[in-house]
Amino acid sequence: MSGPALEKCADLERLLDALEEETARLFVERLPSRVTLTLAERDILSSFFALLGVRLSWRFPDLDEAEARRGYDELLPVLRDMGWVLWEAEPPDYFISSNAPFHVTFPKDDSFVAGMGLHAPDVEITLPLTPRLALHATWKRRGEIWGRTNESVLLELNARTLLRARKLVLAPNPAIPG
Repeated sequence: MSGPALEKCADLERLLDALEEETARLFVERLPSRVTLTLAERDILSSFFALLGVRLSWRFPDLDEAEARRGYDELLPVLRDMGWVLWEAEPPDYFISSNAPFHVTFPKDDSFVAGMGLHAPDVEITLPLTPRLALHATWKRRGEIWGRTNESVLLELNARTLLRARKLVLAPNPAIPG
């Protein structure tokens, strides 16, 4: 993921490069085993997901380095502190991805949550990680839990991914399940 797209954000590119090996190990060894992550592992994944949130934003090409860094700095503690539901899709179902799969859902605008931004109680972040695994971060939980998708979860997470797609949608089959 590093390279020309992140050249203007050299510090974020260096951070991504530093996380690459350990993040790959977590995806290959730890996440498939459905174990509770250590704080260090969760920090690594939170940092990686925050970098994805910035890098995969449709606004990224227009951000200067300071804005991109500010976005990362705001997303990182939110992802660290939110509870994570790691949803698993069982065949034949799967999660789709896109050129902009990182999705933040904000609550309806009301005066109580105005100005709270990412810390509003109803904010959720979703990100398909693989065709079989998706992250759903929420303030309504603590730690991590694992869940098997049902039709409504699958439809909701895939719809969120589709909402942000601007150039392409990725799926292992030419249809969206659900």
